[in-house]
Amino acid sequence: MSLQNYLIVELIRFSIYLNDEWRIKLEDAKRTLDEDELAYRICIRTLLYPSGISEKALEEFFRILPFKRFLDAINRGVDAYNVAISSATIVENFRPIPPGFSAFAQFMKQLADLAIQKGEGSLIKAFRKIIQNALKEKEAETLLKEFMKLRGIGPTLAPCLIRDLRLAGLIDIDISLVDISTAKPVLRALKHIGLISSNLEGREAEETAKTEIRKISKKYRIAPMVLDGGLWHIGYYYCKKRLCDICPLTYVCPKIET
Repeated sequence: MSLQNYLIVELIRFSIYLNDEWRIKLEDAKRTLDEDELAYRICIRTLLYPSGISEKALEEFFRILPFKRFLDAINRGVDAYNVAISSATIVENFRPIPPGFSAFAQFMKQLADLAIQKGEGSLIKAFRKIIQNALKEKEAETLLKEFMKLRGIGPTLAPCLIRDLRLAGLIDIDISLVDISTAKPVLRALKHIGLISSNLEGREAEETAKTEIRKISKKYRIAPMVLDGGLWHIGYYYCKKRLCDICPLTYVCPKIET
């Protein structure tokens, strides 16, 4: 077996480990939270995670504005935008998405509208209704398009949101049909470990990354978004900081400069 094949096998092992570790955490959360609250938290975490927000700040926000309280305020006639702004601004070290709190509030309003208009006040019902109304082979694509409408989610975070909802057991779709997210850490890792050329940039890098991961996915029968988790972790925590000596893939990685 070639060095690159060893690399791919180790990447798969590491990705599966991370994937299952996160699944267990979501399953644990499911024991104490109702489904809508968990879905609400997954949506907000997905949006804010790239900002570097702390776990402490996230938990404080969820304490101040849980899903039920958010919807109750809206049902009393309070504007969703104002509820989100007032709640987020009192959380210490809250890091909203660019360009700031207004963008976060817009996202929250869209999330509430989705629950109210398509799920009778339930995010889970809304997600499942979207899936039920789609052709079987189009379920993932249809849900992706719906999530991409949310402010700040877009094509990079929508696949992550679908994966995490699936891991939590909140939706029932085949995520093997969902391409990787092509977030910066993912592309950084792919270049550094030599699965795509370090000279590629922009759209070309993204499309090449999707193509290469589809090939690996088909050959090794693993969902692209499972690999995405491992690649993101490697790219963010190791490649970005050049911590090659302690990286989980160090003994099989060619360590290509990017």
